[in-house]
Amino acid sequence: MKFIQSLYQSSLYVEYQNNIRLQWMSVAIAAIITLSSIKYFSDALQIRRTQTQSQVELLSKLEHAAKDNINYEADEEISRAYFNWIEAQPKAPSSSVAEAQALTEVEQKLGKLFKRKRLNLIGSEKLSGINQDVWQIRIEIAGQMAELDLIELLQHFDSQHKYARIASFQYSPKTSNTINLVIDLIYTRAEDV
Repeated sequence: MKFIQSLYQSSLYVEYQNNIRLQWMSVAIAAIITLSSIKYFSDALQIRRTQTQSQVELLSKLEHAAKDNINYEADEEISRAYFNWIEAQPKAPSSSVAEAQALTEVEQKLGKLFKRKRLNLIGSEKLSGINQDVWQIRIEIAGQMAELDLIELLQHFDSQHKYARIASFQYSPKTSNTINLVIDLIYTRAEDV
């Protein structure tokens, strides 16, 4: 009680009582602190709400997955198709050898169709999500091609060659017969090398 009485008689309290601006500043500071506290707790609550919602959704998915029966035949069929696809790909001991083999193959199989051809190795990329090392080699071929040779070129990318695909194709027939072709070739790491 004596402390409160001495506080009321202190020069600081007297100054506070006499200064209206100081009173309004104190109210403003208290309001800012209150609003900041409310915002902080609201954000923390929202984060917890979002985390809880994601956990509930995950639990729902897990419960749904637990109710589904696993089709082992479909799983084996997918595994067989994957291994057959891997076995059908050309093999190379490393990505640099795969790049060299890809350039050689393109030159041998498609080079005869082009006049004034330029081959450019764009690069290789290791494909992710596959248990085995698989590289995608990208090659650009530019030059001129007769219209009749175009069919033979496109036949090279039919279903028999599952390791090769056309990524980009530009052809200007009649005037200059210029062609610009970007192809991707798939190579897998040779196991016995």
